[in-house]
Amino acid sequence: MRKVLFSLLCVSILFFSCQNNNDIRICGMIDGANGRMVHLSVLGTDGLTMLDSAIVKNGRFEFHVRKKQKDEFFPSEERAFFNLSFSEDNSMTTLAGFGEGVELILTNPDRIVRGYKATGAADAVLMSQLDSSLSVFACRTDTLLYIYRICQDNDSIRVDIESQYNELVEEHHQYLRAFIRQRPQSLSSVIAFYRVYNHHRFLDEHADAEIFQLLVDSLSAKYPQSQYVEYLKNRQ
Repeated sequence: MRKVLFSLLCVSILFFSCQNNNDIRICGMIDGANGRMVHLSVLGTDGLTMLDSAIVKNGRFEFHVRKKQKDEFFPSEERAFFNLSFSEDNSMTTLAGFGEGVELILTNPDRIVRGYKATGAADAVLMSQLDSSLSVFACRTDTLLYIYRICQDNDSIRVDIESQYNELVEEHHQYLRAFIRQRPQSLSSVIAFYRVYNHHRFLDEHADAEIFQLLVDSLSAKYPQSQYVEYLKNRQ
């Protein structure tokens, strides 16, 4: 009980410290990473632009993104994607607008995208839901791959594993379609549409044309100047 109360208190303190009407604050709590450097970049359609770095101290880190700072890169964006990373292959992406705070509880310093929790900005919470769903998919397919490798000479088992894998892919495909249908005006749905795992794309502009058009139309109405929306339009 004491541990639960302590965790809730820490989250409350973290949430309070991340609130500000003039900037975006991205805060995190993580065990086992003291002394490590975490980097913050803003994600555009042309790639990442580094904004800041911080050292994890006492299990915490915090970033402040000033509006003037963001406007140097994306002056027309009301909201932006931000990438947090310990290294090139150990990163995660979140989403927020000005006046919002993002609070992250990271559980795996060596694979931060897996098993984290996000509170604060609504879009950041949606991004964490997408990542959580993909983590479940990855865990289940990794198990199938392990069985496949040790039983690859058994035709019956191999065929069954392939069938189960295809079912998991279709299940996640339908999850992403439903996610976008329910939230067509959230930029998090852009990430949902272009979700990739092991070079496999779950959705396609042509095969899922009606979902893609819904996304383009909805986001164009809400964020007409957004570079992310412009990217979608150019894909039509």
